[in-house]
Amino acid sequence: MTSYPPQRFVYVEDDPNQRMILDALFRHERVWNELICLDGVRSFRQYLDDAERPSIDVLIVDWRLKDGSGAEVIAAAREHPKTKAAAILAASAVSEHAQIAEADRMGGHYWLEKPLTVSMIIDALTAINGFGQIIVRKKK
Repeated sequence: MTSYPPQRFVYVEDDPNQRMILDALFRHERVWNELICLDGVRSFRQYLDDAERPSIDVLIVDWRLKDGSGAEVIAAAREHPKTKAAAILAASAVSEHAQIAEADRMGGHYWLEKPLTVSMIIDALTAINGFGQIIVRKKK
């Protein structure tokens, strides 16, 4: 078992298969304490509005959501006390320059190309500590 400091992750993804895969990877790797999977912009805003819900350390957001965009999620996250200081990882199956630039402008820290893996997330969080601009990580 790999040892990392416990962190609370929220994954905003409208594809139930993608949510299930990342949840299974997190449980298998036992890297962090908690992964909360939400299915879109609306459920993310509900999470933020629920006073009982804890703050978020890391937000992973799919860029193309059925009920909005990753930009909307990042904008909401940057304005809310629960997520203002969170590391934000934007993800998509395709890396287009305009999307990456928008994620950077909105306050995203790292761009990941799907499919996601735990090692990609660890690499992203490691890179965030040393860089102030968005970085692109493509699948291998």
